[in-house]
Amino acid sequence: MKITSLVFLSFILTIGAVAESSILKPLDVLKAFRSAGLDAKNPVEMEPKDYGFAPVVGEEAHRFGVPSVCDDCNGRIFSVANTGERGKLKKYYDDLGKQSGALFSWTFERSNILVQLNGDMKKATAMKYKTVLESLK
Repeated sequence: MKITSLVFLSFILTIGAVAESSILKPLDVLKAFRSAGLDAKNPVEMEPKDYGFAPVVGEEAHRFGVPSVCDDCNGRIFSVANTGERGKLKKYYDDLGKQSGALFSWTFERSNILVQLNGDMKKATAMKYKTVLESLK
């Protein structure tokens, strides 16, 4: 009985360590974008008013400039550990793009992170952001 309990406890602690190690931080994602030579200028921590009509969910979010697309174009990085809430946020942005091409944006997920990029960005460039995000550990 004691061995079974120890094995179970060890398993639970291992799962917790793996889950903890997969948590990404928005500023680390921004650093990775910059290291790859991608635009991620002047990050600003978002407040609820910065979300506009989007669901205000998650633990942390940053807006950053993407001047290679346009002077006032932005991207956002959201840290949302809750899968359901992150899904709602992604769906919000994806559904806007389905309603109107003018509202289209690129969205990419990895672990607890959702990245939303201005839809005027060329697909090839957006895919570079996606590749960097997917490469993070």
